[in-house]
Amino acid sequence: THNLRVRGNVKLMFFDYDAMSADDKMFHCWFHTGYIANNYLCFQKSVLDAACKDKKNSHFRPGFKMELFLHEVKGSADEFENAVEVDNKADPDDPDSDDDE
Repeated sequence: THNLRVRGNVKLMFFDYDAMSADDKMFHCWFHTGYIANNYLCFQKSVLDAACKDKKNSHFRPGFKMELFLHEVKGSADEFENAVEVDNKADPDDPDSDDDE
């Protein structure tokens, strides 16, 4: 449990941090917190950006999926308005990346 608050449009990026070689971006996905039902999200490989391009299953198994289990955080709107973004860097190698996100 990390107690990270998310709201609105959220982009999750996953990296393969190798000890000896470059850190490679594995995949990313977007979701909007307004569309979450039952505090659970499941993304199949076919909808995970970059993973969906692995048609030969050389990096991701055919049944690969990412599951997120969330919990609702109670609090006033003011607490969320003063939240700080964790990482707002644009990835220069990502065509979907945007500095204005």
